[in-house]
Amino acid sequence: MSGGPNHESADSPVDGLRGIKRLLDNDCVKNGGQRHYDILRFIGRCVRTCMDKKAQFFKVYANLPQASREEIVAVVGNEPYTWQVARLEIEQDTPIGKEILETLVKLKILPE
Repeated sequence: MSGGPNHESADSPVDGLRGIKRLLDNDCVKNGGQRHYDILRFIGRCVRTCMDKKAQFFKVYANLPQASREEIVAVVGNEPYTWQVARLEIEQDTPIGKEILETLVKLKILPE
């Protein structure tokens, strides 16, 4: 199976959140609980935020000239990351990839 930039692995945090959302959705229908609805809204925001940042990153990355991809784009934990390494970290949903995304938002390279 080929995994492009938007492909989520079976063990990804987003996939886990989707599973939790499905369970809570079913419970909400059965019990009509407001608390579950609030949790679902929170999970939905988390999934959208994560996916939106990743999608924005890949859109920017795709439009970069090849030579620019070797330039440093972010420093996380005193370690510099090029666009190419950032792409790998973000594709793999690593904690560093998430920090890189947050850094790029703070630097206004990616929209909030």
